[in-house]
Amino acid sequence: METLTYSNIFDYFSATTGIKESVIREKLRSDGVESVSSLLRSFGREMFSMDTVLAETLTDARGKIKILDSSRPIFKHISLLLGLHRADENFATSPIVIEIRDTAIKGSRHYIAKRVSDVVMEAAQKHPVFGAYASALIQRDKRFEGLVNSSFLKMFSSTAGVRDGMRILLNMQNSSSLLEDTAAMAVVTGSLILNMQKSVSVLRSDSAPIQNLMRASLLFHSFLKHGRGHLSVCAKDDELKRALEICSNPIPLPVFGAGNSENTIVKSIVTSHVFMKLLEKNGHSISSGDAYVSMNYLADAGYADDSAVLRLSGLFLPESRSKGLEMARRLRQVCKFKPFIWGAQGSPASVRMLCGKGYCSYAKGGRVCVISDIKVKADKDYPTGIKAGDYFQCTRFLNQLENFLGYRQAKVS
Repeated sequence: METLTYSNIFDYFSATTGIKESVIREKLRSDGVESVSSLLRSFGREMFSMDTVLAETLTDARGKIKILDSSRPIFKHISLLLGLHRADENFATSPIVIEIRDTAIKGSRHYIAKRVSDVVMEAAQKHPVFGAYASALIQRDKRFEGLVNSSFLKMFSSTAGVRDGMRILLNMQNSSSLLEDTAAMAVVTGSLILNMQKSVSVLRSDSAPIQNLMRASLLFHSFLKHGRGHLSVCAKDDELKRALEICSNPIPLPVFGAGNSENTIVKSIVTSHVFMKLLEKNGHSISSGDAYVSMNYLADAGYADDSAVLRLSGLFLPESRSKGLEMARRLRQVCKFKPFIWGAQGSPASVRMLCGKGYCSYAKGGRVCVISDIKVKADKDYPTGIKAGDYFQCTRFLNQLENFLGYRQAKVS
């Protein structure tokens, strides 16, 4: 027998309907039992099912007075419990332990999945950074909304999952920042998934890897905000727990360097989280070249995944700028001095390669003085390993970048 435990009847009402406990208590004081009963009936479907019963006897808080026997359908006694609490504001009971059989969940899980999905989709279109892109994506590709909804539906497929869905909805209604972050992760992760499906025909929106990535991304910020024991649907999600472990440290250790063993889901969640926070903290748009240069710094330092950064730039940047960054990173790997990428507004290459080894025969381009060690501000301040000092443009790589992009532009035209 599967049971759910709530600290009191108002905790149960709130988790089942998504209405704050304080609102229900105040309405009970001001409007009375019948008014609250009608409100609960209009929101809490599973609460009024014959298959929703008390799994344990309900007593007063001290366990001395029996109030309701176990196996009683809870909905038949809601008015009684409300009446006891209205008559005495200090009245309290033992925890509410509920058994909800699967037959009571079938309608509820579709209902709550649709409610949460609708809230996230609306927030995505209003997001200060991703809003315009999200609106266009929703109009352009109907699979996106289906992917979000099906992911929530899979999360809330069990008794505990439906309760989690109500708590997620309540948390989002109570925290605009949590809702914005969840919506942004939906946009970023959903876009990556749809882009992957275009290039790999065997991937489907209901495949296990795709669903695992989408579900973990949607739950990431709720889990991060409220702690690891907050949602039962995450209890066995090792990938989500690992992503949280990486992102929860004051200054996380570089974990995405050469030879790292993290799987694709962990890499994608962490990198997407850092990316959206970088845009938010620095006021960048999703097409800002500087944002992707910064993400490349983080990939070089091991705080983001190189492949995930490459997918993000390919998704949100114009093709010429994305290919320029990709080429610059490849060139960087072949030089023992490892010059770093620097934004170059107005340059045909979109980027420059700066080298601190002034004695190199190729480091003869324009001099750039970096006045302080470069850090990237995202969810935290990340060090990059790029120190203050004089740097020089690598003429060899600049010529190769410009030749490469000139060839691409000629080929397109």
